[in-house]
Amino acid sequence: MLIHRRELLVGTAALAVSASIPTLPSLAAPTKIIPAWVVGSDGEFNWQHIIAKTEREALRFFAQECGDYEEECAHDSPQDGCDCCEAIDSYMAERKPMWDGRPYDSITPGDWLRSGTGHICSRCSYETFPEEGGRGVGDEAVCEECMTLADWDAVDPERAAEIRADQ
Repeated sequence: MLIHRRELLVGTAALAVSASIPTLPSLAAPTKIIPAWVVGSDGEFNWQHIIAKTEREALRFFAQECGDYEEECAHDSPQDGCDCCEAIDSYMAERKPMWDGRPYDSITPGDWLRSGTGHICSRCSYETFPEEGGRGVGDEAVCEECMTLADWDAVDPERAAEIRADQ
């Protein structure tokens, strides 16, 4: 087989040009991540992780879970005199963007504290909150009273050094 000079030049040019063309992103439809929320009652320790498109939808899911109403509220915004809307409005929801796209069973007690939300201490079973010294240690939620020096080494080495210096 004989290759002519012109064919060689065209083939070489085509190869050079094709190498400089960026690859195209996948044409598959992107997966839309549904936002994560924690929903509960003010002053109560009944908060739950809920995945919902909107805050109102998260509140509705929680109200249904609590059995506060039987029928599904079809309103997109609160309506006066509607028992469903009153039940929904009695709860609070807070967005947790760091949990977006994560399944329910992947959120650990430690994740709750790291996100700024309280949880039950994994060691003593008392309620603990980040603002009261609770920390996420690995997968565990640990209150300040249950924190060990090894825990402090893991989550706050400076604090661990201070504790050692005071001993």
